Amino acid sequence: MNRICPSEEMLSKYLSSLLNEEHKNVIEKHLAECEKCRKLLSEAYDIISSRNVKEFVFSLTKRITRNKWLFISSLSMILSFFIQDYFFQFLIISLVSGLKWILDSKTNRTLILIKDAWKNKDHNKQNVA
Repeated sequence: MNRICPSEEMLSKYLSSLLNEEHKNVIEKHLAECEKCRKLLSEAYDIISSRNVKEFVFSLTKRITRNKWLFISSLSMILSFFIQDYFFQFLIISLVSGLKWILDSKTNRTLILIKDAWKNKDHNKQNVA
C-alpha cells in the first residue's frame, strides 16, 4: 500500500491539539492505518509527558535562576568581544556581575562562616591557655 505520511510538523501540531477539525480527522484516519506514525506519535507523547523531562526543565530553570549573576557575567564577557564599540562597558558589567555572583554564592557564605568559626575557635583556645 502506497501511502503518504504526514510531516513531523503536522504530527507535532496534532499532538499539541493545534489542528483544525478537518486536519485532525485526516491525521486520525491516517494513524488508524499507519503503524509507523502511531509509533512515532506514541514515542513523542511519552517523552513530552515524561516526568524526567519536566524535572529536567524545572532543574535547569532553577539552576539558571540560582546562577543568574554568573550567566550575566559570562554573557557580557562574550558580548565584549563581539560588540567591540562597548568592550569596556561589557567588561565592567562582567566584572561587577561576577563579583555579585561570588558574594551571593551560598557556598562562599558557608565557607566564610566555617572560616570565622575556626578563627573564633582558635581565638578561644588561646584565651583559655
